[in-house]
Amino acid sequence: EDESPPPKLKKTVSEKIRDLRVKKGLSQKVLAKMCNINVNILASYERGTVVPQVTELTKLGTALGENLRKA
Repeated sequence: EDESPPPKLKKTVSEKIRDLRVKKGLSQKVLAKMCNINVNILASYERGTVVPQVTELTKLGTALGENLRKA
């Protein structure tokens, strides 16, 4: 039974980013450009393979109208 918190946290944040982006009707490319981050990095955030730094979470949250740091 694997109960490691970091992957669960990554999944929660990644799902929230993806869900909010889709809900707003934004493509990854558009959201990445809005936040001045690389589209491949954004895709990694959404897959949960990379954990965004606080600065990126803030940028994404601002663009998506949500505080992602509470995720």
